[in-house]
Amino acid sequence: MFLIFAIFFLSGVWVVVLKLLNYLPHVSLIDNSAPLISWIVKALVVSGVFALMFKYIPLVPVRWSSIYFPALLTGTLFCAVQDLYVNSQLFISSYNAVYGSFAILPLLMMWLYVTWSICLGGVALCHTLEQQTQPFAGEKAVPLNRQMTDVVALRLMGLLARRFLVGQSAWPVHRLARELRLPVRTTFDALERLRSAGYLYRVPAEGETYGDAYRHRAVYKVDVDVHRLTVGAVLQRFDVLGTGLSTAQFGRTPESREAWSAVLTLRRDWGRLFTEDLPISEI
Repeated sequence: MFLIFAIFFLSGVWVVVLKLLNYLPHVSLIDNSAPLISWIVKALVVSGVFALMFKYIPLVPVRWSSIYFPALLTGTLFCAVQDLYVNSQLFISSYNAVYGSFAILPLLMMWLYVTWSICLGGVALCHTLEQQTQPFAGEKAVPLNRQMTDVVALRLMGLLARRFLVGQSAWPVHRLARELRLPVRTTFDALERLRSAGYLYRVPAEGETYGDAYRHRAVYKVDVDVHRLTVGAVLQRFDVLGTGLSTAQFGRTPESREAWSAVLTLRRDWGRLFTEDLPISEI
């Protein structure tokens, strides 16, 4: 409905442009080039309106660099089709006083179809350019193994820690994903894992939604003292997330319980082998 309203709204832009041109001084050069100036100004105004539509209608953030060219192309084509439609209506209506008027409705429907196609084409082009700047933003989460899951979480924690130490603002999920060249869903899951471990907290966003828009716009900030946080501490915290079981539940004999206890101790201490003293900000 908004696009239909925008089409009819933009159709009257040229009237406003012509009114504004009347205030220009009457010089022969200006008078001769007035039609061209009015058309260029109209195309720029229409392109500006399309740029605002491409920026603020989507539920996910869109970069301005992905909007300029699609908006300019869409606005130019929109104005060209509009002028063609107006001239066609005037020509056909004057061609036959009786039957020429019957062509108004088909031409109107054709104009709506073509302008609608131009609008959707501009949206598709804007989406394509945005996906090129964020090549992994539209992908689904990759089923990572345990090792890579830990590595992704450590890289994100290290990036957030470094930005916190130098006083830079927190990035939303889609910006972190683009920085590390990861899928947005994978980045979001890793951040949620760090939040569950108590290292991050999520900042509620104004007008917060759910689904893809929620994952794109979510902002996480550091919730611990990163000066003393080490890689080993993060890995050990991951190991104890959730509900633990006692060794008595794994074996009926003392030998079996002792074996389970040895394996659990070995697994618990593996994170301290090489990474205990490595600051998280150096990852």
